[in-house]
Amino acid sequence: MAPGNGASIRITTDSDWIELERLIFSLFPHAAPTNGSNDAYFAAETLKDGFVGFAHVRIFQSHLLLQGISVIPSMRKKGLGKELLDFAASWASDNFPGKPLKLAVDAGNAPAISLYLKDGFMVSKDEGGHLELSKPEPS
Repeated sequence: MAPGNGASIRITTDSDWIELERLIFSLFPHAAPTNGSNDAYFAAETLKDGFVGFAHVRIFQSHLLLQGISVIPSMRKKGLGKELLDFAASWASDNFPGKPLKLAVDAGNAPAISLYLKDGFMVSKDEGGHLELSKPEPS
């Protein structure tokens, strides 16, 4: 639990899908979430509000892709995004050693880019409006 945010992070189960999907659509109304064998979801939850944030990692043969991460507006700026990111990255490293964790982000999303760079991601491709970042495995 990050100081002061009152949330805990955990990997989700199939029984969480309805609540998780509701959260994803509230944050990304045009999303098309998937819940297959190549998807791993992590939820931040509080006793009072239930799910307040999530991270989604998609598993590919050559790499892992951080498909999405977000926190409800009232819980932002409290360290929860970093906590979710760290949890997902640690899970990825523990379960898929040697596979890089990648993500794509809109070049104008300064808060997200700042979070990713502080967390050890490096820009691997700049495609104008979008950046591709990857996190190298610790040596």
